[in-house]
Amino acid sequence: MVVLVTGAASGVGKETVLLLASKNCFVYATDKNENTLRELDDLQYTNIKTFVMDVADPQSVQDVFQKVTEDGRSVDTLVSNAGIGGLGPLVEMGEEEMNKLTSVNALGAYRLVKTFFPMLCQAKFTSSGQRRRSKVVVVTSGSAHAIFPFQGAFAMSKAALEAYCDALRLELLPYDIQVSVIIPTAIETPHWNSESMNGYRNGYRNGYHSMFAERLHKAEAFFKTIQKTALPPIKIAEKILEVISLVRPSSRYIVDAHPFLVRLFFNIPDWLKDYVFLKLLDKSQTNE
Repeated sequence: MVVLVTGAASGVGKETVLLLASKNCFVYATDKNENTLRELDDLQYTNIKTFVMDVADPQSVQDVFQKVTEDGRSVDTLVSNAGIGGLGPLVEMGEEEMNKLTSVNALGAYRLVKTFFPMLCQAKFTSSGQRRRSKVVVVTSGSAHAIFPFQGAFAMSKAALEAYCDALRLELLPYDIQVSVIIPTAIETPHWNSESMNGYRNGYRNGYHSMFAERLHKAEAFFKTIQKTALPPIKIAEKILEVISLVRPSSRYIVDAHPFLVRLFFNIPDWLKDYVFLKLLDKSQTNE
């Protein structure tokens, strides 16, 4: 199995690369962060090859496709994991940040699959002519189903990604290319410590007074609390390995300590979700 993983320099992506390599897969590990990606090179795995790739840049994705082609291997499994976080009031968030979230979180998978589609088709047959199924595995987020205040832009990008995956699955299934979505709830991830989240917080502290400032600080406190009980990235990596190892994987997998309860919560009435989230926000304690 030849697998390409995006967002491979840290978190879920890095754990996925290492786990797949330990199971004798050949893995192309890609990320835009060259310095962090180099840590995988330092491990000196013979079945891991790294390429710098920015999924928000079509030319960057095309360049990596060319490098993989020249390497002589045909990718049969794509793991679209690259993503960024963002937190802020929708009515104040700049269009540039909205576009960035969409470009990375939603269109990144679109660019990846579109570019590597010829390989997925080619990889449906082994060198002996035996038929096998290519796979596309996409990591989304529980935020696409249960949206917390001030997480709207991030949730929009992940909901768009799931809509893309639903359409892609239906289009490719007749050609034996399977599409599965991994839906983690809370993960130990650097997303919510990044500049994309902290920008609003810093802006408020530097003198930008917003009507949402107090509640946004509470939202940040809530996310920090959630992180204390978040799943380690290896749990999501293990689910990815399980999915790509199945002959006929399901279309969706919720990854949480209590997936059944999460599924129930996703499907409760909106008014009840609103009540729960607003209560949680009101009770969140900040350090301000």
